[in-house]
Amino acid sequence: MLQQRCNCISVELTLLLGWFMAFLKSDLVKVAKLARLSLTEEEEMRFLVDLDKIVALVTQLNEVDVEGIAPMSHAKEQALAFREDRAEPTIGRECVSSSMGFEDGLIRVPKIIE
Repeated sequence: MLQQRCNCISVELTLLLGWFMAFLKSDLVKVAKLARLSLTEEEEMRFLVDLDKIVALVTQLNEVDVEGIAPMSHAKEQALAFREDRAEPTIGRECVSSSMGFEDGLIRVPKIIE
């Protein structure tokens, strides 16, 4: 009970201090639904505060002077390893055609998208 009260006070203080709420509760509920998470009211408020802190940190990073610094694609310098594009043997149609669900040269798979 005390933990719930402290979390609520923390959220209220965060809101009173004028932090910009980058995430709305409706956004969080939508993302939780997509991730198939069920969150309690307390968890929702805690995640909203945490997400806003993350956005505030990223906003601070935008203020860093990067003039004269070359963009990087990776933290470790390394050369891209390209290989020659060539056809290679596969497992073959005979192996696949004996599988369950093979029909008209295609393999049927269960529907996974709602």
